[in-house]
Amino acid sequence: MQAKELLKYLQRAAHELNAAGRFANGLPFWPSQQEALSAFETHVNNPELPTEEKIRGYFQIATGLGKTPLFLAITDKVAELALRDGKPFRAVTKVPMRELLSQAEKEIQKFAPTLARGTGVYGDSKKNIGEINMLTTYQGWIEASDLNLINPEMLSMEITDEGQYNLSDPRVDLLGRYSGHVAQFGFSAWSAYDEQKTMERTHGTKIYAKNIMDGVLGGELTSYIHTQEFHIGVPYPDEGAMLNQFHKSHALDPMVYDQWRQSYLRKVMSTAWNIHMVEQYKAGFDRRAGEPLTDGFTGFYVADTWQANDLVARLNADPYLQHIAKLQKRRAVATTVHTGLIDNGLETTRRFSNSELKKRLEQFQGREYMAIAANDMIAVGWDCLFLDRIIKTMDFSLMEALQKLGRATRAYFDEGKNRWKGSTALDTLMYWIYADPNKTRQEFNDRFIRMRSVRDVLQGNMNLTGPKAPPQSPRLEFNQPRPAAPPTPRISMDGVQITAIMNDFDTYTIEQERREKRRKAEEEWSVDHEFISTENQKYLTSEAERTHLSGYSLYILYKKIQNPPEGMKSYHADKIVSGEKKHAPSSWITFLKSGYAIQVDGISKPKSKLISKKDQKHFKAEQTRTGLSGFTLYKKILTPFEGMSELDAKDIVSGRKKKAPPSWVTFLKMEYKKQASVIPQPKREPISKEDRNFFSIQTNRTKLGGHAVFKKIKNPPLGLTWKKAVKIALGEAESAVPSYVSTLKKAYLDQPDAKPQLERIVISEKEREFLQAEEKRTGLGGVAIYNRIQNPPDGMKDQHAFNILAGRLQNSPQSYINAMKVAYAEQSNKDMNNDLIVIPT
Repeated sequence: MQAKELLKYLQRAAHELNAAGRFANGLPFWPSQQEALSAFETHVNNPELPTEEKIRGYFQIATGLGKTPLFLAITDKVAELALRDGKPFRAVTKVPMRELLSQAEKEIQKFAPTLARGTGVYGDSKKNIGEINMLTTYQGWIEASDLNLINPEMLSMEITDEGQYNLSDPRVDLLGRYSGHVAQFGFSAWSAYDEQKTMERTHGTKIYAKNIMDGVLGGELTSYIHTQEFHIGVPYPDEGAMLNQFHKSHALDPMVYDQWRQSYLRKVMSTAWNIHMVEQYKAGFDRRAGEPLTDGFTGFYVADTWQANDLVARLNADPYLQHIAKLQKRRAVATTVHTGLIDNGLETTRRFSNSELKKRLEQFQGREYMAIAANDMIAVGWDCLFLDRIIKTMDFSLMEALQKLGRATRAYFDEGKNRWKGSTALDTLMYWIYADPNKTRQEFNDRFIRMRSVRDVLQGNMNLTGPKAPPQSPRLEFNQPRPAAPPTPRISMDGVQITAIMNDFDTYTIEQERREKRRKAEEEWSVDHEFISTENQKYLTSEAERTHLSGYSLYILYKKIQNPPEGMKSYHADKIVSGEKKHAPSSWITFLKSGYAIQVDGISKPKSKLISKKDQKHFKAEQTRTGLSGFTLYKKILTPFEGMSELDAKDIVSGRKKKAPPSWVTFLKMEYKKQASVIPQPKREPISKEDRNFFSIQTNRTKLGGHAVFKKIKNPPLGLTWKKAVKIALGEAESAVPSYVSTLKKAYLDQPDAKPQLERIVISEKEREFLQAEEKRTGLGGVAIYNRIQNPPDGMKDQHAFNILAGRLQNSPQSYINAMKVAYAEQSNKDMNNDLIVIPT
């Protein structure tokens, strides 16, 4: 379908959806969905945009406001209209993780009847591209494109969910191949991964935006968001004690020690956090509603899989929490979900199967647990209406903090409490305490500045209240007894004693000056914050166009003349002028208006024009000839063109930028002309049947795969990689450069015959259970116990021991199993001091 014809269907779909005001299943649109559709209709009918820009764009919509049903409604209506007219139509709908495929499939069945008739799932062991729609992951989309199962010629629409995770270079390059031929729309709660990776570069125009704050204030999301912050200081372990512990089980290898030490320090931090957050979970309150944290459903977001498992073990072992879980008729206190696998010599964490992950998520959705813990699995796209508590480790990315908060912000009427659900978010800042107070202060300051909290997402607001929020409870001290402060626990790890100190954010004093400034800014928020009027927004926008100064640029210039209001930063100015920030103190608006008033008119930028197809083909040919992308070419230019950046050059040459000043295009063409051609690739030839048989015989004789024999080649020919060697040796490559084949043949002939294989036996369940019981008794995983075997059997590696314990090896030489048994028999029981020890006060 041509772009102009596709645009007509988008215009008809937008009009009909706006006129109907409801989904195909009869459910009415939410206010934000209706607003977004109105903005979408304006976008596809904008006379100032060329056709190529009208059929692309992105929506930035907070989690919980219904972005998934929205893009399904748009895609479904376009499919319905096109198929009704007998036109070919096929869409691809992408989600970031395979765990979200089944969730998206259910949404299609509910909201998109036309797509439901022909949707295929490509991913999670399924390989169906569908007749009308292919539902896939980002990785599945790349794979299907590489295999030519889908291409721009056969597709009409491409929809990207959680588009901020689709901004890596390979994915952006693939998006560029579809640009101009296919309608491309991205949807996300946050449209940027960082300052360089933004959806504006991949999808062009922002069509509609609504953040969490506006959703709460408008009554569409949770009835309130209450935040708390905690700072946890952990004394840095003694280096001598760590080194002594390392020597007990490892050789004195500086590289190995450094890796072990980093794992050990991570475990110290994680253990301290887990102990304190278990205590805070037991004693803490949602201070907005005046109810215990345990009276609700909680999501713990931690750093890694080991920490998730350790936290859940502590939660489930706590007698008080066991009692609460029993009263609430839960299966247990908490469960964990993750896909990670670690074996760092300290602990082993096994990977969950897909079926196990789905089962655990379904159990939590069925309210069988009070809490769920994960590192990243439930941070993106996971829907749980009743989740109302978020307790998380430190985030250094605003996007990650927003995604985690978004899991608890959906609107939900709690029948047990007879009110709309509110949300509580606990943030934590962790830092090392050193013997030198100045070093401790610097450590704290560095982490404090880099930390991104829920308050940052809410632009400083500590208690955000919507119209559905219940009346605020009086201070807890006056209407009910506050539980005693959690006892100061002591962590004992392998003989190293560590006492962790936790302070509530409201009483923390180590950085008094910074805390007072932050409080003052919050007070100004509550007193002086107001919505930015349409008149002020139009004025700022027009002034930015007149002066060619963004809010950021104006702030940097004007603050040299006039001090900004307390609490105002450059990024605030940028978001206010761009229209992303909908409310701000009146003093901030006055500052910006005064700043623009004294600026002169900006120098006009060169006018952009559509880049011709001839020039696009020229750039594509030049990239092939020189091997240089636009970005790389620009970096080589000694005198860059005024006003053009390396990102502009990259987007022009790749074809993602459809319009540019003609002088830029001419400049890039001239610079490509100066570049030399790359050395032509050697010609490939079919691999003969005789050579295939040779490699089959040699791999059996030497027991060496392509990767192993490649590492034995001293000077491989240019272009031969271990991946190509593997494919040639396995017989998977149909053709190859002759020098690659001859080099591999010579390398195989130089290798001796493999040693006879040891006789392998099937590992019985009894023996495996015995070894796993020993692992539990000693606390030593596969790699750790292998390191304690004095003389490992010939051919045995640490990975064998790990796989035997994990159940990934079904058979093994008996000598491997016997060696592990002997090593375990020599080990003492696990140090039980890892458990919480309460120090009497």
